[in-house]
Amino acid sequence: MKKNLIIIAIILVSSFSVISCKKEKTAPQKEEVVTEKVAYQCPMKCEDEKTYDKEGTCPVCKMKLKEKVSEEENHDHKDH
Repeated sequence: MKKNLIIIAIILVSSFSVISCKKEKTAPQKEEVVTEKVAYQCPMKCEDEKTYDKEGTCPVCKMKLKEKVSEEENHDHKDH
């Protein structure tokens, strides 16, 4: 009878220790997605540095607007 009580006590203690050691599950945090705003510009720069939010044609020369390259990207591709 004493052995049974000891076994039950060991099982209870071990089960409590296992339960208390579990890490609390947390919901995965969403990563913030940084999206760059795309700007379009006339390749002939008819209106200097004016940019547009949508693709289309230049109101001055009617050429297709091209995606504007950021200064960072432009600098990375130059050979010095």
